[in-house]
Amino acid sequence: MRLTIFAKTLRSREGKPFKVYLTRLKKTTGEEDTCRVMFREGIQIPPTFPVIVDVEKKNAQLSSKHYLDDSGQEHKTLTLWVDAYTPTGEEYIDHSLDEYI
Repeated sequence: MRLTIFAKTLRSREGKPFKVYLTRLKKTTGEEDTCRVMFREGIQIPPTFPVIVDVEKKNAQLSSKHYLDDSGQEHKTLTLWVDAYTPTGEEYIDHSLDEYI
């Protein structure tokens, strides 16, 4: 699987910063699911983000968690656990503003 992984810095309740890694997984139906990426212990985290990597399915596991929010609405979170990856060397190019002048 070729994944583009983004990093987002959040703050704990104590005010300490920590990083969360996110990607989008493509389903066979063409839909995409956003999921959190967790690197297993001992795996070197890429130094710069966004980064494009190749992950073999045998080197990753997907876990899901269902929960209810305060209003009683059900949600599902996905976490991709990565055991190994290969950097592609490709540079990420942001095309989100291409249609604007």
